[in-house]
Amino acid sequence: MKGRKKADVNVILNVRFPKDLHRLLTLAAKEAKPKNSLNTEILVRLYRSFQREHADDLLDQAIAQHEKTKKLFNLVAQNFSMPPVKSYDELIGVGTQRVVSAKRGTKK
Repeated sequence: MKGRKKADVNVILNVRFPKDLHRLLTLAAKEAKPKNSLNTEILVRLYRSFQREHADDLLDQAIAQHEKTKKLFNLVAQNFSMPPVKSYDELIGVGTQRVVSAKRGTKK
């Protein structure tokens, strides 16, 4: 295996940037605390963009789960002759009081 290098962990990539984007990245790297190299600044921003995408996906999942929970709660509320909930505050705060009141046979 003479003459062969081990595979590098990093890949070299030549990229063309518009001058104004290059200027913004260079400025951001210099203003970072602690200062970053231009390469580090670009990598940090790329990683953050992927993390933001993942966070957006998690938020979408949480919103979908909330809607399912609200529908389920409203289905149960129908069986206890309770009005449907429309907002998150109702579902968490007032909704809990309504369930407790319904169990006790009182109305709130």
